[in-house]
Amino acid sequence: MVIQAASEKNPAGASVDKKQVAAIVVECLDRAFQTLVEDPFSRTQKGKKAIASALQKLEKELLSKMQAQEGDDASEMVSGAVERMTERLKMDSIVQDYTRKLKALEESEKQILKFMKLQGLERLQQAGLSDRMREEGLDVSDWHRLLAESCKDQELEDEAARAVKQLADLLARVQDEAARGGKAPQTAELAGDLKEINARMDKIALCAQKKLDNLAQELAEDSDIVEAIEKVAVAEGRAVKVPRRKLLAVLMEVIQEFMQPLSVIKCSVQMLNAGMLGDVSQTQREMLALIHDSSERLGILVKNLEKVAGVTPSLNPDKEIVGELNRAGQ
Repeated sequence: MVIQAASEKNPAGASVDKKQVAAIVVECLDRAFQTLVEDPFSRTQKGKKAIASALQKLEKELLSKMQAQEGDDASEMVSGAVERMTERLKMDSIVQDYTRKLKALEESEKQILKFMKLQGLERLQQAGLSDRMREEGLDVSDWHRLLAESCKDQELEDEAARAVKQLADLLARVQDEAARGGKAPQTAELAGDLKEINARMDKIALCAQKKLDNLAQELAEDSDIVEAIEKVAVAEGRAVKVPRRKLLAVLMEVIQEFMQPLSVIKCSVQMLNAGMLGDVSQTQREMLALIHDSSERLGILVKNLEKVAGVTPSLNPDKEIVGELNRAGQ
């Protein structure tokens, strides 16, 4: 039918130009292919395979009837068209598979978030969900995103105050026992208190992370508008004292300054845990774990500030500072 349609387009008695015939054949193929892909049958995997198989057979028939030689222009035109159509079918299959998996992923995420909300941050650590997801290869940033999503609707106004008060009470209790010559809290008791404090800190930090994400998105969305407004102000002789671009540049400098003390804290904790400054008791390790987790949370929040600033440079710990600390502990 394609050859017949091409022949009808070629005037009777006219000399046959293979390249011209090939162009007409490709045009007819395109129309036929478009009709096929619009049919509901083509949306199924079976339909796509059937069309792809038919295209391969049709290519051989067309080249045979056109008496086209391998490598000549006519052959390349027809083969190229068939390849383009076959790739289109493959891509349609990939898109269908991708969207299907994406919907399944979204549904799975909803179920995970539902479970996390039911558990609450206090019981979530005991549930072992983070360990299980880490075993499956989930990135730590994805885990923190899920945590932020799970707690975004919770009331957090008093969480920071409660965490600080609980830590202060714990310190006062330890100091009081020491002053009276009594025993310090048992490791298990201390671990329980620190776990509660850690959970509260998680809740605060993760919801702050969500707010920073939203702020970064809003700043990015209206950046063009703000820049246009600032240009109008300059043209009218009312230049902005601190343009947004400059403000974000200052923010970036502040972020860099945050990273150095964070590096010192992390490296110091690692040195203490490694026993470089003497033996560390289990109780001390519990406290060091709290410091480590808090510094990690702060590090993630600082990284989220990069998004607000609109740039993502590599803010690695200051190598000189880390090196000096390591040498000091040797």
